[in-house]
Amino acid sequence: MQTELPIIIVNYNGLDDTKACIESIANTDFTNYTIYLVDNNSDLTEQAQLKEIYQHNPKIHFIQNNTNIGFGAAHNEVIEKHIKDKSWNYVALINNDTIVERACFEKALECIYEYNIDVLSMKMLDYNQQSLMDSAGHRILSNGEILPVGHGEKQQDYISVMENIGSSGGACIYSKRCLEDIGFFDPYFFVGYEDAELGFRAFISGYKCTYCPHAIVYHKGGQSIKKIFNTDYAIKTFKNIRYTNYKLLPWSLLLLFAPLRLLRLVLILVVSLLSLKWTVAKVAFTSFVEFYFSDFTKALEARKTFCSKRSTVSTLRILKTMNSTLIHDIENFYSIFVKKKSSAVDDYR
Repeated sequence: MQTELPIIIVNYNGLDDTKACIESIANTDFTNYTIYLVDNNSDLTEQAQLKEIYQHNPKIHFIQNNTNIGFGAAHNEVIEKHIKDKSWNYVALINNDTIVERACFEKALECIYEYNIDVLSMKMLDYNQQSLMDSAGHRILSNGEILPVGHGEKQQDYISVMENIGSSGGACIYSKRCLEDIGFFDPYFFVGYEDAELGFRAFISGYKCTYCPHAIVYHKGGQSIKKIFNTDYAIKTFKNIRYTNYKLLPWSLLLLFAPLRLLRLVLILVVSLLSLKWTVAKVAFTSFVEFYFSDFTKALEARKTFCSKRSTVSTLRILKTMNSTLIHDIENFYSIFVKKKSSAVDDYR
């Protein structure tokens, strides 16, 4: 018999999105759940409204934080303080800016049981262009950068179950046995990339990460991130990538790709400066300097702690999962400098 499924939703000044998300969950065919709704210190009016709407709902456990502790820490607190001792086998994470399809959770759990999945990625579609994918989980480049699978591509190209290296934290399910072994979100992260690191940590620890095309969620596209995205956020994101690399990748791969990564950084700086993309150059240079001066030792300490507790999959298996950074960069160059599309940094500047 299926134990109750905890569903964690974090809100930060997103009342309308959160209400729509919860309503969509309430309208699903699945009923064996409790929503743990965490408010990360929204403005006082919104806090009062959330409390009034949800504090007496038997399907919702409302948690009010006095400070914005970030995405990862908010989820960690639910695990540690509210459901750790309860009976559950899986926990779902749903972004507040998503709409869940009616059969989403039932299809997700069917997929989990059929394929013995520990980290399930739901099919995230673009809310505004529902023929397009938002994410089918994560993939990793040879430079160690973790990116969404299928973003902006046609949704009909993603109709089959497939393995990946982790899930977007916006719509996913983790097994309890996986989280009890490898831990939940790393406190190094605040908002952004924590799901990429966790998914890859699960993958290299031997847990099965899989995309389920039948569990469908519509994502409004970073509504929460846009409230805090600026140059500092972009710099932190690039530092997060390096932190994850040094924490989780084998030394052999770090050393193998080190010269190419340095060359790539130089090329990004040169091209950005020549094309007057000052923000891109600033983010690339500042994140590099700040990481090695202030965060490198943190990554090595995290690596020591992680590696001392478990064995990981082979270096060859990790290498086989990697996609070409060169192909990715050529596609980006063509998109930004030939088709004149904005980069991810430019979009939120």
